Amino acid sequence: MKYLTDFIAALFVFILFPLAEACSDNSSSRVSGGEYVSKRVGIPIPDCEILYSENSHGGWLGDGETEIILQFTSETAQTLTENIEANEHWRELPMDRFVELIFYGGEYEDRLFAAPFDGEAPEIHEGYWFVYNKQTEEYSLDYETYREAYSHNYYISVYDSAEMKLYFYGSDS
Repeated sequence: MKYLTDFIAALFVFILFPLAEACSDNSSSRVSGGEYVSKRVGIPIPDCEILYSENSHGGWLGDGETEIILQFTSETAQTLTENIEANEHWRELPMDRFVELIFYGGEYEDRLFAAPFDGEAPEIHEGYWFVYNKQTEEYSLDYETYREAYSHNYYISVYDSAEMKLYFYGSDS
């Protein structure tokens, strides 16, 4: 009987739970409100289309990365811009040097940083950016803080106003 109980528990955890979670997504690339990104970047996200979404979180501690690209229409892009401009933690481009290094990838003090989005994020010149360091609870991220941290937990988001795309990158390690 003990083995049957263990088997049923394992079946639920490894098969049924992930299947139920996947089915709850409604298999739609449309998102109303961008709830996931909205909660992390502190602004309402109007209706948009998800162009790309990758989430590697897993394992016992839930470490991983989240990468999301959202596309807006002319109307929703205007609303998004107004929301960004009303939030004191969003800043006009260009990004701080270290945040830019994490977003685009590169090398700094003999340390290599891999670019999110498979290195495919275009160089963005018009728009806004946001960063939040979950460990320090500050809206900034610098190399000294990064180097001294035992793990790296932060969000970076960049809005390309010319292309009406929002890039979101989250790291939990």
